[in-house]
Amino acid sequence: AAWYAQHFGLTEVERSAEPHPTVLMERDGVRLGFQENGGDSSNDGAAILVPDIGAMAAELAGRGVAVGERSTDERQGQQYETFSVVAPDQLCYYFYQAVAPAENL
Repeated sequence: AAWYAQHFGLTEVERSAEPHPTVLMERDGVRLGFQENGGDSSNDGAAILVPDIGAMAAELAGRGVAVGERSTDERQGQQYETFSVVAPDQLCYYFYQAVAPAENL
């Protein structure tokens, strides 16, 4: 939780120990729950839609996060600018922003 607070700018809002250690954190009105469950965290993570992919990458890098290379993905005819972050707990976060279609000239 301390890493996410420092590096992702999240604030802890709730913590419980049962049935599994759980922390609920929040940023910009969005809550994320983290729970120790004995699973392989390298197979988990979240996709996070952001309004400004460049600003988010810069913010995270400024907080000491190793930000993956930016790229463009396409799903269902829509292009997205993306980058990924792998946290120390091996959870992977995929940040993305829709790319506006080019104007017809």
